[in-house]
Amino acid sequence: NKVFSCGTVSNSHDPNFKSVYPISALPNSSEWVSYTIHFQNTGNAAAEKVVIRDTLDPQFIIDSFVVLGSSHTMTTSKNNSALAFLFSNINLIDSATNAELSQGYVSYKVKLSAQLSNNSLLKNTAYIFFDFNDPVVTNTCLFPIIEPKLSIGRHLKNGLSIYPNPNNGEFYIN
Repeated sequence: NKVFSCGTVSNSHDPNFKSVYPISALPNSSEWVSYTIHFQNTGNAAAEKVVIRDTLDPQFIIDSFVVLGSSHTMTTSKNNSALAFLFSNINLIDSATNAELSQGYVSYKVKLSAQLSNNSLLKNTAYIFFDFNDPVVTNTCLFPIIEPKLSIGRHLKNGLSIYPNPNNGEFYIN
């Protein structure tokens, strides 16, 4: 059992963010896409309750939604494409008291609709509520549906052949 994850490296860090894996898909594929929502209590007191609201893009098969795991005990509700993750009585300590214990996450997967065309772009943003405060809005995960293109520079063309062309993703290089 192995999991590989790709992510964007950036300089400043927001502890409340959303990530996606894989980072793209081929047109007309019906593969699983995994999202993880990370949260941290950066307030000045323990959070008794954390609620995460997330709305899936309609291009996902909503009934395929599966929770993969979470840092704390929680319940999940789903109303069409609207998801809610409720961490009741979490008593999440604040980051000034203990940075490591002030963090949490929830991870889930959902299947793509097989009718997605090339250059489609699925967008997804989560809203994290700590107690009765305004929501902390995560980054927007962009999930492109793209057909990879293979280009061969002029300096490589002599003696190089790729077949069959076109292909279904499996090809040979001589």
